[in-house]
Amino acid sequence: ESDYMGFNRRKTTRDSHQKYFVLDANLFLLAVPDKAQLQCGKLLCVSSLFNTIARVERASTRQLAVYFCSEEAVGLTEKVDPRSLSPDLARQIVPNTRRANCSWWKLTLLFESEAMCKVACQHIQRQHSAHRDAKLREMAALIEGVFAA
Repeated sequence: ESDYMGFNRRKTTRDSHQKYFVLDANLFLLAVPDKAQLQCGKLLCVSSLFNTIARVERASTRQLAVYFCSEEAVGLTEKVDPRSLSPDLARQIVPNTRRANCSWWKLTLLFESEAMCKVACQHIQRQHSAHRDAKLREMAALIEGVFAA
């Protein structure tokens, strides 16, 4: 089950609809709801939370920087220059792994309040950690099974 959290993006003349960050257990979802049927709408950005990292921007505590590790662009994102990556993001792209061909992509969200931004950030961080921990347990069980045989 997903919950919706509204926020504002910088509005342009062609982009004046309210966007919603969807609190989903597995996916980062950014959507514009249909005005007539709120349960329907258009997805603008979709990514696995396992490949998603969020940080509250230092410049404004209402801005959330969301980073996606992906081979291809994730909707509405900009590619991050690899030379400007923080060390913790750079470490996650490991040579000779599936992620070796990946890049980091960034999306900045501007929330109506600092509290809403904090809730969104905590949700992404919590779910990212839960998915990572599950993957580590899965790998440990697989390795244990190999050595037990």
